[in-house]
Amino acid sequence: MWMLNKPRGYVCTERDPEGRKTVYELLPESLPMTFGHIMSVGRLDYNSEGLLLLTNDNTLKGILESPETRMPRVYRVKVHGRVTSDKINKMRSPLTIQSVNYGPLDVRISR
Repeated sequence: MWMLNKPRGYVCTERDPEGRKTVYELLPESLPMTFGHIMSVGRLDYNSEGLLLLTNDNTLKGILESPETRMPRVYRVKVHGRVTSDKINKMRSPLTIQSVNYGPLDVRISR
C-alpha cells in the first residue's frame, strides 16, 4: 500500500483516451516492475487533489472500495456558490446506484 498526494490535472486511470496525465506517471519507473500491478484505491476527479491510496493487493482494494464493508471515508470539499439546506438534506439521504445501496452522508459545513 502506498500513499500519493494527487495534484490537480491528473486522472486515476492507467490510460486516458483523452491523453491527459495519469497518476501513474507520478510513480518512480521502477515501482511497478518491483511490486507487480499497482492499482488506485477509489479515485479522485481530474480537478481534485488529495490523498490517493495505491495497492498491488486486489483483495484489499475490493475491501476498501466496497460499500458493503462500510469503511468510513472523509472528504473535505471546497464549494463555490451556495449550498442550500435542500441540497444538504439530499446528501443526508440514502442512495441506490446500480443496485448498490449507499448510506447517508454525514455532511458538515465549515467556513
